[in-house]
Amino acid sequence: ENSLVRAEWAARAEGLARETGRRSVTGSKAWFDSQTTREPAPAAPRPPPKWKLWLVNMSAVFPPVLLFNLLVLPYLADLNPLFRTLLLCLSVTAIVTWILMPRLQRFLKKWLYPPLQALRGRHKRRTA
Repeated sequence: ENSLVRAEWAARAEGLARETGRRSVTGSKAWFDSQTTREPAPAAPRPPPKWKLWLVNMSAVFPPVLLFNLLVLPYLADLNPLFRTLLLCLSVTAIVTWILMPRLQRFLKKWLYPPLQALRGRHKRRTA
């Protein structure tokens, strides 16, 4: 910092740039710490209560299991129970994972994750 070359470059840059602040750090740990101390990430929303998750899961799993038992299993009566159960699990899990749960979570998002202001009691009620 006290070299002649640095002083020459600082004199050249004097008309082009303005110093707004300076901080000196030493060692590699200080370099990596300074790179990670930017704006803190917003806090993730708290997970919904277990009873809400249970209710959403039941509403996603029960209908396809019921339909599978009523519509498909009578045609598979001769099949080994192990394979019948495996087929039930594979098909219902696929339907729930890729079709029903994403739609249910999107539909019930405000119920599962209520807005922060509503949790704090600061929401305004609309007057008619």
